[in-house]
Amino acid sequence: MRIYWFLTIMFGLIYTWVFRFYVQSDTIAYLDIASEVAGGHAGALLNAYWSPFYPLLLSALNLIPGLESGLLYQSLHLVNFMGYL
Repeated sequence: MRIYWFLTIMFGLIYTWVFRFYVQSDTIAYLDIASEVAGGHAGALLNAYWSPFYPLLLSALNLIPGLESGLLYQSLHLVNFMGYL
């Protein structure tokens, strides 16, 4: 059982590392909504297509000072890995 958990975590880490610079178009839309929420426009969370919780979670990344777009994308993958765990 321990080897299963170890391999699961390792495969998740490898996947996160390999695709750390890859961002899909859906992710860009979620980041746009998160940016609006961090700017004080909570109404951006309410729409018929996108889930409201994920952009709310990502909006916390926009509150970290000095986080530029490249680091933002890598931080996004770290958030995704934490969700994976």
